[in-house]
Amino acid sequence: MQLSSLPETALSARVRTASWAAHGDAEGSGFMAQLMAGELPAESFAQLVAQQWFLYDAIETAAVGVADPVLDRVAIPEVARAAALAADAAHWFGPDWRDVVSPLPETVQYCDRVRTVAGTWPPGLVAHHYVRSMGDLSGGPMIGRAAAKAYGLGGEGVAFYRFADLDDGPAYKARYRELLDEAPWSSEDQDRFIDEVLVAYALSTAMLDALA
Repeated sequence: MQLSSLPETALSARVRTASWAAHGDAEGSGFMAQLMAGELPAESFAQLVAQQWFLYDAIETAAVGVADPVLDRVAIPEVARAAALAADAAHWFGPDWRDVVSPLPETVQYCDRVRTVAGTWPPGLVAHHYVRSMGDLSGGPMIGRAAAKAYGLGGEGVAFYRFADLDDGPAYKARYRELLDEAPWSSEDQDRFIDEVLVAYALSTAMLDALA
């Protein structure tokens, strides 16, 4: 189903409308603008890799212990990113990268939020997974190409942006939206889900601003 043909009451359409401005703020942050323009120092990109690893490790670790009818079908190995980020971190910081990187306060806040909702309200974890995975599949390849060009990379250092094991990214995103629309969540949970998506965007933007 085309996005334009979705009823306005569909959760996927509602969240897309509600988060449009927040998505633009994150995408248009100064940090990302520098990266896309090829003006971001390599050291700063390496720090992005490190901070993202902390975040994705938190999301994917939490997802293992959470049962939710949507999360169970979208948190698949083909879109998991923590292992790819670990490989990227090893490229940028060396094999002992875990001993030399640490999370920024904004990253700690982001991860704490992920773990809190995972332990208290599963649709909240879906909200964070949704923001990250849908964004990664939509703009990730373009960001990866920009980074590879800026830093003279082949395939190393930007594995995060390649989804080699996912057969059809657009089909995955379409199915994700269908699952949101079919989710057996109450109207209150749907409203809270939208609010949590906005929280995820705000935390993401704060982390990018801290990196800048």
